[in-house]
Amino acid sequence: MRPNMVEHANLKLHAALIGVGKARRSLRLAQSHDGRESIVRQLARIETVLGGALADLSSDLHHDDQDGGRAMERRALLKLTGAIAATAFTPLDAVERIAGALEHPGRVDGRLLDAYDKVTTTYAEAFYSLPPAQIAAPVRAQVDRLVALSAHPATPALRARLEAMISDAAAFAGMVAYDLDQPGAARASLALAEDAAQQAGDDTLRALAVAMQARVQALIAPGDRRAGTLLDQALVKLPDHASPQARRWVAVQYATDCATTGDELGYQAAIETARAAAEPEPLTTGFFSDNGWYRIGAEPHWLDQNRANGLVALQHRSAEPLLLEIIDDTTDPRMRANASNSLATFYAARGEVEDACHAALRTVDLATAHGIASAIHKTRTTRQHLIGHDRNPAVRDLDAALAAA
Repeated sequence: MRPNMVEHANLKLHAALIGVGKARRSLRLAQSHDGRESIVRQLARIETVLGGALADLSSDLHHDDQDGGRAMERRALLKLTGAIAATAFTPLDAVERIAGALEHPGRVDGRLLDAYDKVTTTYAEAFYSLPPAQIAAPVRAQVDRLVALSAHPATPALRARLEAMISDAAAFAGMVAYDLDQPGAARASLALAEDAAQQAGDDTLRALAVAMQARVQALIAPGDRRAGTLLDQALVKLPDHASPQARRWVAVQYATDCATTGDELGYQAAIETARAAAEPEPLTTGFFSDNGWYRIGAEPHWLDQNRANGLVALQHRSAEPLLLEIIDDTTDPRMRANASNSLATFYAARGEVEDACHAALRTVDLATAHGIASAIHKTRTTRQHLIGHDRNPAVRDLDAALAAA
């Protein structure tokens, strides 16, 4: 990309970032004094700021084409477009510091990394209020910005911190891609997460990245032993000083794998390991924080659902009431969708066709409403248990819903 275009695009990005920051400050003031109507007006201002910046960059793309610009230049500008869109979630002080660094790149310092850390944390919080498709581009843009930052000079300590932040963000991007049923993108992000964790010397993040790779493998190839091999590697890499969140997450993935292979004793031992780590230490920043995407690992229903998944694989009748309780009690759409699909799998394996279809249809409804493509993928796998019942009206209704999803 030509240097003058980089400077021009970065200046527009800077203007958009500051504009959004000012709009967000006004929004906070409106929320304090004028109530809902003013908040709506301020939200419209944010949209106007972002829309104008995006229109400017689109115009740049058009003129660049006329000047004989290459596809690489278009992709670079489109990444900047994604970065602008991402700022709608970003805290004001972090926006201003990052915008300044984009305009005047230089040596990495601790305050700049603090600003990026705030961004990753707010993105993680947004994960629970937005469909995966809406959070994917901002998170990916954050990963790209962090990777670009790694080319700048930094002390060894700051370099290690930056690599850990890249691993953290890339792991989150991988799990968003998992939710979107994009295994190729998930694998690429998780490979980056593993490599960055190794560069940072962070064995916990490295173990988590490998365990997440196992989860992706289990989605695309249920029963494939590659997932179990990856989990064995994760257990070896996980250090004794790993956080309770990390120990619980890896143990639960291992329990699910044991249940899938019929190893009930291994499943029970892994679940007990997860339970023993049930009181997490408070974390406040990053994607693995209690306020971020990983906080679900600290909720009782999260462990219950994963325990139930194992019981389904082992065909224990106790899975049914546990899954029904989760569906009734949780408000998290991802958890409800996954619990519904597990219940459908349980019924299908027992030959209870109508009950299986009812639970599967609920999964499709939730997954469609909230953009959870991975749950649709799992439901299609569950449908394979109903082969031979194609003429059943309930199965036909499920087929129609899956075709429309």
